[in-house]
Amino acid sequence: MNIYDEVNQLKKEIVKLIQEIAQLKKVLLLKSELNNTFFLLIRGK
Repeated sequence: MNIYDEVNQLKKEIVKLIQEIAQLKKVLLLKSELNNTFFLLIRGK
């Protein structure tokens, strides 16, 4: 494998990593929104 192939492979892996991080952020955001909703529901009673 030459250097160009290695660089391209690395780029692909970085892109995948960025996508996974974005996915994780969405999940964490959703989780925190759910927590807030539950908190408001409990407090609202």
